Amino acid sequence: MDKSLEILQKINWFIKPISDFIIFIFTTKLGIILFILSILFFLWLSVYNNLKQRKLIYKTATNSTKIPLTDFFAVITEEIIKIFTKIISNITVLIVVLFLMLAIVGLSTTFTTLNNFFTNQQKIKELSLVVKNLNQKYKVAKIEILEFNPRTDTTKLNVKFFDYASNSYIPKNQTITIPGHDIYFLTYVMNFGYSEIENGENINIAIPYLIFSEKLAQSSGIHLNLKDDDGVPYIFHRDTSDLYGVQIDTYNKNMKQIIEYMNNPNIARKAGIRSSYSAAPHFVKALRAGQTFVIWIEQTGGLVIKQDD
Repeated sequence: MDKSLEILQKINWFIKPISDFIIFIFTTKLGIILFILSILFFLWLSVYNNLKQRKLIYKTATNSTKIPLTDFFAVITEEIIKIFTKIISNITVLIVVLFLMLAIVGLSTTFTTLNNFFTNQQKIKELSLVVKNLNQKYKVAKIEILEFNPRTDTTKLNVKFFDYASNSYIPKNQTITIPGHDIYFLTYVMNFGYSEIENGENINIAIPYLIFSEKLAQSSGIHLNLKDDDGVPYIFHRDTSDLYGVQIDTYNKNMKQIIEYMNNPNIARKAGIRSSYSAAPHFVKALRAGQTFVIWIEQTGGLVIKQDD
């Protein structure tokens, strides 16, 4: 199948520009205008050449380059009749050319449709395998309470983000000072149920991405630095040995596609992912310096915050 598809792609690479040009000329307003202008230019060129010859004849016969108005219209009429006669005499060729153009457009459209279908099927297969590799419980981050000031009611946190490719926390931490003591983590959840890339299981992807409190509104919340330079969360990083059924390059490429779905609801809807929402679990403790908590996300899309022992 892959070889056949490759052959179709090569054929379509050659005929598609021709097909696009034919469609442009005969189906778009600009194309039709350009087509008519081309015919008028050809007619003008023919008339101009004929008039030029007539001028030479008049100059020789009457020593004047002025052509009578009647002759001017006669030349135009003559050229139109010539063009019409040529069309009639070559009607068979024109019909063959017309059918050839229709065949090129039809073949290109068919090849493009087939290519898109098989490409989408391959893409869905790859995305399904990527989603299947996310069907687990994952550690997101470890939070350490650096300081809690009951007098000013502020909490200072140190956040370490877990990277599953290295199976350790990344070296760069995020320090957050936030007013209040009830800490909330706003979590984005995307559900793959009923989408084209679901794999028959109840799969959700959840990412805690914002921290706020009872004194800091959600709209003014602090974003968590849990993504790499490509926008992929560290928890979705994988080592080759951690994957099954998919190569690391394919996984990384499609993981970026899934993140694009999460960032763009319109693209997600086109892919059949219609369910996404935000949730904000929180923990309320007698906060004190030195306490540590670990954030986990569940395969069902839930988020769990546990005190680290």
